Amino acid sequence: MVIKKYCKCNCGKRVRLLHHTYIYGHNNVGAGYGFKKGHKINLGKKSSKKTIEKLKGNTYAKGHIPKVKGKTFKEVYGEKRTQKINQMRNKSRRNNNKLWVSENTKNKISKKLKGRKKTPFTKNHRHNLSKAHVGYIPSKKTREKISNSHTGEKKFTGFKRPKNKRIRGSSKFKRWRNAVFTRDDYTCQNPNCHYCKNKKGGMTLHPHHKKRFSKILKEHNITSIYEAFCCIPLWDISNGITYCKNFHIHGGIHRNGK
Repeated sequence: MVIKKYCKCNCGKRVRLLHHTYIYGHNNVGAGYGFKKGHKINLGKKSSKKTIEKLKGNTYAKGHIPKVKGKTFKEVYGEKRTQKINQMRNKSRRNNNKLWVSENTKNKISKKLKGRKKTPFTKNHRHNLSKAHVGYIPSKKTREKISNSHTGEKKFTGFKRPKNKRIRGSSKFKRWRNAVFTRDDYTCQNPNCHYCKNKKGGMTLHPHHKKRFSKILKEHNITSIYEAFCCIPLWDISNGITYCKNFHIHGGIHRNGK
Protein backbone atom coordinates (compact mmCIF):
# COMPACT_ATOMS: atom_id res chain seq x y z
CA MET A 1 0.00 0.00 0.00
CA VAL A 2 1.61 3.24 -1.19
CA ILE A 3 0.74 6.30 0.94
CA LYS A 4 0.44 9.54 -1.07
CA LYS A 5 1.03 12.86 0.64
CA TYR A 6 0.38 16.26 -0.92
CA CYS A 7 1.65 19.77 -0.15
CA LYS A 8 -0.38 21.76 2.46
CA CYS A 9 -0.40 24.95 0.39
CA ASN A 10 -3.06 23.30 -1.87
CA CYS A 11 -0.88 23.48 -4.97
CA GLY A 12 -1.81 19.90 -5.84
CA LYS A 13 1.79 18.66 -6.00
CA ARG A 14 2.97 15.52 -4.23
CA VAL A 15 5.58 15.65 -1.43
CA ARG A 16 8.53 13.30 -1.93
CA LEU A 17 9.22 12.45 1.73
CA LEU A 18 6.49 11.53 4.21
CA HIS A 19 7.94 13.54 7.11
CA HIS A 20 7.73 16.75 5.01
CA THR A 21 4.56 18.82 4.93
CA TYR A 22 5.48 21.40 2.27
CA ILE A 23 7.45 21.37 -0.95
CA TYR A 24 10.65 23.42 -0.62
CA GLY A 25 9.73 27.15 -0.81
CA HIS A 26 5.91 26.73 -0.72
CA ASN A 27 5.55 27.39 3.02
CA ASN A 28 7.38 30.76 2.69
CA VAL A 29 5.10 31.86 -0.13
CA GLY A 30 2.01 30.82 1.82
CA ALA A 31 3.13 32.75 4.91
CA GLY A 32 3.61 35.88 2.83
CA TYR A 33 7.33 36.54 3.34
CA GLY A 34 8.80 34.62 0.43
CA PHE A 35 9.72 35.89 -3.05
CA LYS A 36 6.71 35.72 -5.34
CA LYS A 37 6.53 35.89 -9.11
CA GLY A 38 7.24 39.43 -10.37
CA HIS A 39 8.90 40.52 -7.12
CA LYS A 40 11.12 43.60 -7.57
CA ILE A 41 14.38 43.93 -5.60
CA ASN A 42 15.34 47.33 -4.17
CA LEU A 43 18.30 47.79 -6.51
CA GLY A 44 19.16 51.39 -7.40
CA LYS A 45 16.75 52.82 -4.81
CA LYS A 46 18.03 56.04 -3.22
CA SER A 47 17.73 56.44 0.56
CA SER A 48 16.13 59.52 2.14
CA LYS A 49 17.96 62.44 3.80
CA LYS A 50 17.02 61.27 7.31
CA THR A 51 18.55 57.80 6.79
CA ILE A 52 21.74 59.34 5.34
CA GLU A 53 22.08 61.60 8.45
CA LYS A 54 21.56 58.61 10.77
CA LEU A 55 24.24 56.60 8.94
CA LYS A 56 26.69 59.48 9.15
CA GLY A 57 26.36 59.60 12.94
CA ASN A 58 27.23 55.88 13.27
CA THR A 59 30.27 55.89 11.00
CA TYR A 60 33.78 57.03 11.99
CA ALA A 61 35.99 59.38 10.00
CA LYS A 62 39.39 58.31 8.66
CA GLY A 63 42.06 58.31 11.38
CA HIS A 64 39.52 58.14 14.22
CA ILE A 65 40.98 56.56 17.40
CA PRO A 66 38.37 54.67 19.51
CA LYS A 67 38.08 55.26 23.26
CA VAL A 68 38.66 51.58 24.09
CA LYS A 69 42.03 51.32 22.32
CA GLY A 70 44.95 50.43 24.61
CA LYS A 71 42.66 49.59 27.58
CA THR A 72 42.07 46.22 29.22
CA PHE A 73 38.69 44.53 29.65
CA LYS A 74 38.71 45.35 33.38
CA GLU A 75 39.33 49.05 32.76
CA VAL A 76 36.42 49.32 30.32
CA TYR A 77 33.75 47.08 31.97
CA GLY A 78 34.84 46.95 35.63
CA GLU A 79 35.86 44.22 38.05
CA LYS A 80 32.45 42.62 38.67
CA ARG A 81 31.80 41.91 35.02
CA THR A 82 35.29 40.51 34.46
CA GLN A 83 34.92 38.16 37.44
CA LYS A 84 31.59 36.86 36.15
CA ILE A 85 32.99 36.26 32.67
CA ASN A 86 36.06 34.46 34.07
CA GLN A 87 33.84 32.21 36.21
CA MET A 88 31.72 31.32 33.19
CA ARG A 89 34.83 30.54 31.14
CA ASN A 90 36.29 28.29 33.85
CA LYS A 91 33.00 26.39 34.18
CA SER A 92 32.78 25.82 30.44
CA ARG A 93 36.41 24.61 30.32
CA ARG A 94 35.84 22.15 33.17
CA ASN A 95 32.68 20.79 31.59
CA ASN A 96 34.40 20.44 28.21
CA ASN A 97 37.32 18.56 29.77
CA LYS A 98 34.97 16.19 31.60
CA LEU A 99 32.58 15.58 28.73
CA TRP A 100 35.19 15.56 25.95
CA VAL A 101 36.12 11.84 26.20
CA SER A 102 34.84 9.48 28.90
CA GLU A 103 36.80 6.51 30.25
CA ASN A 104 34.59 3.99 28.45
CA THR A 105 35.18 5.65 25.09
CA LYS A 106 38.93 5.78 25.80
CA ASN A 107 38.97 2.03 26.50
CA LYS A 108 36.99 1.34 23.32
CA ILE A 109 39.39 3.43 21.22
CA SER A 110 42.45 1.70 22.74
CA LYS A 111 40.96 -1.77 22.05
CA LYS A 112 40.26 -0.89 18.42
CA LEU A 113 43.71 0.60 17.83
CA LYS A 114 45.61 -2.36 19.36
CA GLY A 115 47.44 -4.41 16.77
CA ARG A 116 46.84 -1.89 14.01
CA LYS A 117 49.91 -1.26 11.86
CA LYS A 118 50.95 2.20 10.79
CA THR A 119 50.96 3.12 7.12
CA PRO A 120 54.45 2.61 5.66
CA PHE A 121 56.53 5.61 4.59
CA THR A 122 56.95 6.34 0.89
CA LYS A 123 60.33 6.23 -0.85
CA ASN A 124 60.58 10.02 -1.06
CA HIS A 125 59.73 10.39 2.63
CA ARG A 126 62.41 7.84 3.65
CA HIS A 127 64.94 9.51 1.37
CA ASN A 128 64.24 12.92 2.94
CA LEU A 129 64.57 11.45 6.45
CA SER A 130 67.94 9.90 5.61
CA LYS A 131 69.16 13.23 4.17
CA ALA A 132 68.11 15.09 7.33
CA HIS A 133 70.00 12.66 9.61
CA VAL A 134 73.27 12.74 7.68
CA GLY A 135 76.05 14.04 9.94
CA TYR A 136 73.71 14.37 12.93
CA ILE A 137 75.40 13.54 16.26
CA PRO A 138 72.89 13.35 19.14
CA SER A 139 73.83 14.87 22.49
CA LYS A 140 74.57 12.83 25.60
CA LYS A 141 71.17 13.62 27.16
CA THR A 142 69.23 12.41 24.10
CA ARG A 143 71.28 9.19 23.99
CA GLU A 144 70.56 8.62 27.68
CA LYS A 145 66.83 9.10 27.05
CA ILE A 146 66.91 6.67 24.11
CA SER A 147 68.69 4.03 26.20
CA ASN A 148 66.12 4.45 29.01
CA SER A 149 63.27 3.98 26.52
CA HIS A 150 64.86 0.74 25.23
CA THR A 151 65.65 -0.71 28.67
CA GLY A 152 62.52 0.60 30.44
CA GLU A 153 64.51 2.16 33.30
CA LYS A 154 63.49 5.52 34.82
CA LYS A 155 67.01 6.59 35.83
CA PHE A 156 70.09 6.30 33.63
CA THR A 157 72.58 3.77 35.05
CA GLY A 158 74.87 3.41 32.02
CA PHE A 159 74.93 2.38 28.37
CA LYS A 160 74.18 -1.34 28.00
CA ARG A 161 75.49 -1.51 24.43
CA PRO A 162 79.26 -2.02 24.21
CA LYS A 163 81.54 0.78 23.02
CA ASN A 164 82.67 -1.06 19.90
CA LYS A 165 79.10 -1.56 18.62
CA ARG A 166 78.13 2.04 19.37
CA ILE A 167 81.03 3.35 17.26
CA ARG A 168 80.30 0.93 14.41
CA GLY A 169 76.60 1.88 14.43
CA SER A 170 77.31 5.61 14.16
CA SER A 171 76.72 7.73 11.05
CA LYS A 172 80.44 8.54 10.75
CA PHE A 173 81.35 4.86 10.48
CA LYS A 174 78.74 4.40 7.73
CA ARG A 175 80.21 7.31 5.77
CA TRP A 176 83.72 5.85 6.15
CA ARG A 177 82.44 2.46 4.95
CA ASN A 178 80.74 3.99 1.88
CA ALA A 179 83.92 5.91 1.02
CA VAL A 180 85.95 2.67 1.09
CA PHE A 181 83.37 0.87 -1.07
CA THR A 182 83.30 3.62 -3.70
CA ARG A 183 87.10 3.71 -3.89
CA ASP A 184 87.23 -0.09 -4.51
CA ASP A 185 84.30 0.06 -6.98
CA TYR A 186 82.13 -2.21 -4.77
CA THR A 187 84.19 -5.33 -5.55
CA CYS A 188 86.08 -7.75 -3.33
CA GLN A 189 89.80 -6.90 -3.25
CA ASN A 190 90.90 -10.49 -2.50
CA PRO A 191 92.71 -11.63 -5.70
CA ASN A 192 91.04 -14.66 -7.33
CA CYS A 193 88.46 -14.98 -4.53
CA HIS A 194 86.81 -18.41 -4.76
CA TYR A 195 83.85 -17.23 -2.64
CA CYS A 196 82.55 -14.43 -4.88
CA LYS A 197 84.90 -14.68 -7.94
CA ASN A 198 85.40 -10.89 -7.78
CA LYS A 199 81.95 -10.15 -9.18
CA LYS A 200 80.42 -6.70 -8.84
CA GLY A 201 77.05 -6.89 -7.07
CA GLY A 202 75.04 -9.86 -5.87
CA MET A 203 76.83 -10.30 -2.52
CA THR A 204 77.24 -8.50 0.79
CA LEU A 205 80.47 -6.57 1.33
CA HIS A 206 82.39 -5.89 4.55
CA PRO A 207 84.90 -3.09 5.23
CA HIS A 208 88.06 -4.53 6.79
CA HIS A 209 90.58 -2.52 8.88
CA LYS A 210 94.16 -3.22 7.84
CA LYS A 211 95.29 -2.08 11.26
CA ARG A 212 92.93 -3.60 13.81
CA PHE A 213 90.06 -1.48 15.12
CA SER A 214 90.71 -2.55 18.73
CA LYS A 215 94.45 -1.66 18.47
CA ILE A 216 93.66 1.92 17.40
CA LEU A 217 91.24 2.30 20.34
CA LYS A 218 93.91 1.06 22.78
CA GLU A 219 96.72 3.21 21.37
CA HIS A 220 94.69 6.44 21.63
CA ASN A 221 92.92 5.51 24.92
CA ILE A 222 89.43 6.03 23.50
CA THR A 223 86.70 5.64 26.13
CA SER A 224 83.71 7.47 24.58
CA ILE A 225 82.13 8.08 21.18
CA TYR A 226 83.17 11.73 21.13
CA GLU A 227 86.83 10.75 21.54
CA ALA A 228 86.39 8.20 18.71
CA PHE A 229 84.93 10.88 16.41
CA CYS A 230 87.94 13.15 17.06
CA CYS A 231 90.48 10.35 16.41
CA ILE A 232 91.83 10.92 12.84
CA PRO A 233 93.61 7.54 12.20
CA LEU A 234 90.40 5.67 13.06
CA TRP A 235 88.64 7.24 10.04
CA ASP A 236 91.55 7.03 7.59
CA ILE A 237 90.27 5.61 4.28
CA SER A 238 93.68 4.12 3.38
CA ASN A 239 93.35 1.86 6.47
CA GLY A 240 90.22 0.23 5.01
CA ILE A 241 89.73 -2.41 2.31
CA THR A 242 86.62 -4.13 0.92
CA TYR A 243 86.11 -7.89 1.15
CA CYS A 244 83.09 -10.09 0.57
CA LYS A 245 81.28 -11.39 3.64
CA ASN A 246 82.34 -15.05 3.28
CA PHE A 247 86.03 -14.27 2.83
CA HIS A 248 85.99 -11.72 5.68
CA ILE A 249 84.53 -14.30 8.12
CA HIS A 250 85.91 -17.63 6.86
CA GLY A 251 89.13 -16.48 5.14
CA GLY A 252 91.23 -16.54 8.33
CA ILE A 253 92.19 -12.85 8.26
CA HIS A 254 91.54 -12.23 11.93
CA ARG A 255 93.42 -15.35 13.09
CA ASN A 256 96.73 -14.01 11.88
CA GLY A 257 96.16 -10.75 13.76
CA LYS A 258 95.75 -8.65 10.61
